[in-house]
Amino acid sequence: MMIKNLRGLMAIRGIIALDIDGTIVDYPKPLSRSFVAYVEKLFQDGWQLLFATGRTEEWALSLLSSLSCPFFLAAYNGARLVSVPHHEEIYSHEMKGASLGEYRQLFLSFGAVCYTKNQGVFFCPAVTYSYIDQHLQARRQQQKEEWQIVQSIEAVAEMRLLSVRVFASPLEALMVSRTLSASFHAPVMRDAFDENIHIVQLTDGVTSKGQALLALKERFSPKIVIAAGNDGNDLELLQYADIRVAVGNAPAEIQQIATDTIDSSVEITEGLERAVLSAEGC
Repeated sequence: MMIKNLRGLMAIRGIIALDIDGTIVDYPKPLSRSFVAYVEKLFQDGWQLLFATGRTEEWALSLLSSLSCPFFLAAYNGARLVSVPHHEEIYSHEMKGASLGEYRQLFLSFGAVCYTKNQGVFFCPAVTYSYIDQHLQARRQQQKEEWQIVQSIEAVAEMRLLSVRVFASPLEALMVSRTLSASFHAPVMRDAFDENIHIVQLTDGVTSKGQALLALKERFSPKIVIAAGNDGNDLELLQYADIRVAVGNAPAEIQQIATDTIDSSVEITEGLERAVLSAEGC
């Protein structure tokens, strides 16, 4: 039983689920010492910790490497959930590459970055919007990711994919999301590298950061859940929480369901302190 593995027989106080980019850190800044100290104390006080990101597991583990306490990590918008430091896989939800074929023309226009569990990252260049390719090449170099270039989305048809990312202007991203939402979970989020580019991230139809939190709720049966986020892909994460903290620059759909909002210029620990105090009164 996971509770026994991580805490012996100690009952947990609850779960705290945190988005990474834009919530606990502004890329490329590292985690602050005060944040690290605060969340490690939360763990010692009986809280289970979940960090959730649309980015890769490798990127998140590198960023979170200064934490000495155990935690759970949901990468690829919740497509893969693991425990750290044991690296136990709680689940891994993949989709068939062939399922992308119906949207071949869309991927020709905007391109796609496809993430697999064991076969690497595959990049299908945009034919229509060359500025997207330029942005992605600069992004890849900055993140030091290794991409295999393929000429069409059919090249990944036989693969199992954790996630697919499509990059577009803000208005085009909304259109892409509406189109792809018929078959996939496809939220829109801002690109930390360029405010003029938004990302539509595809996972299978039931996978989201919220599903990762739900899996931990089923495992631990916590009395209270706190979640914090700042972007469209955090919506389900907050929906499964009792206390919901939105970072001040979060889109309207996040702020509408938030029980508290924290200014984006203030460290998230301030909002978490209020949330923990509120939880004590529940």
